Amino acid sequence: KDLLHKISIERITDEFLKIIKCDNCSKIIQEYFEIFSLFIKELKTLNDYQIEKTVSFLDNHIYSTSTKIATLLYYLKDDALSIMEYLKLPNTTKRKVMYLLEYENVDLTDRLTLKKTLSVSEEYFNDLLEFTKIIDPSLNIKEIRTEANYILKNNEPIRLKQLHISGNDVVALGFKGHDISIILNDVLNQIMDGSVLNIKEDMINYINETYKKEA
Repeated sequence: KDLLHKISIERITDEFLKIIKCDNCSKIIQEYFEIFSLFIKELKTLNDYQIEKTVSFLDNHIYSTSTKIATLLYYLKDDALSIMEYLKLPNTTKRKVMYLLEYENVDLTDRLTLKKTLSVSEEYFNDLLEFTKIIDPSLNIKEIRTEANYILKNNEPIRLKQLHISGNDVVALGFKGHDISIILNDVLNQIMDGSVLNIKEDMINYINETYKKEA
């Protein structure tokens, strides 16, 4: 234990990642939990139930290192970013872990929520499904994945670049500055919700009716 204080955080993180990548990392973490708590001090705040659940979560066959880290930090969501910054993890890892922790508890069976979650990161979505299944084994990720694939295959708008309207169209209506971004994002939300069609005329009518300017 005392030797850890003499080892650089880069070296500690390197060894930590090697352990996390192991198939039996849950057993190693359980056996040497006190050691892990020396460089991830927040682990000391977990109660026995949380420690037991964390170990059981890690018992699953998890292929992604980032998903394993998110699983380890599941009960430490508020401290996750600072922990990863202390460990000097890559920015890509930090982004992915934070995405998993933030969206793990959203209702992906709700189609609008599913679209919004896909819009944030289509790249990490399959990892999110794996993570949520670990936390909630009752979740039917097959149905969710099928619905997500349907949305993507049919090019249903989930991003601004998919709208048949642009910032220039909003400017032509008399808006400028930050209002343009606010309006376009609102239009996208309305389209994902099904309240507005991705047709230029329909979107312009919505903007005029919703954001009428003072004469």
